[in-house]
Amino acid sequence: MNGAREGSAKSDSLTQKVALIAGPVLSACLLLFFDLDPGHPEVTYTAAVALLMAIWWITEAIPLAVTVKLNPLLLMIPGTLACSCAFMLPVATPPNAIIFGTQRLRIADMAEVGFLLNLIGVVVITVATCLLGRLVLGTDMAQFPAWAAVR
Repeated sequence: MNGAREGSAKSDSLTQKVALIAGPVLSACLLLFFDLDPGHPEVTYTAAVALLMAIWWITEAIPLAVTVKLNPLLLMIPGTLACSCAFMLPVATPPNAIIFGTQRLRIADMAEVGFLLNLIGVVVITVATCLLGRLVLGTDMAQFPAWAAVR
């Protein structure tokens, strides 16, 4: 039993090391070699940051879910989707920057409303993942899947 734990710890450590390298490398490749929307570099920048966040989040969510015997999809899917819920600051989305540029709003005003939108996003994404998991993915989110068990 102790050998299995050591193997699992080594596997988790290797996964995290790979993600530590793969996240920045893939984000840099996206920035350097792709122009997702010509003339609007913020689209590519946002995609690169979301990619980096998703890779790091998934490599942290899988070991956490396995440790507490939750379906890893229950943490990975909402965490990945939540990367696009950035509504608090002017730099979060192009429309936020445009509105802030009119100088009719303060950052505190945007942060107040954005925080509420972020909370709503977390609830909606989590509930949708739990309710639609079986329908869309064909899996019961309440059950720990056999494929996630540490051997």
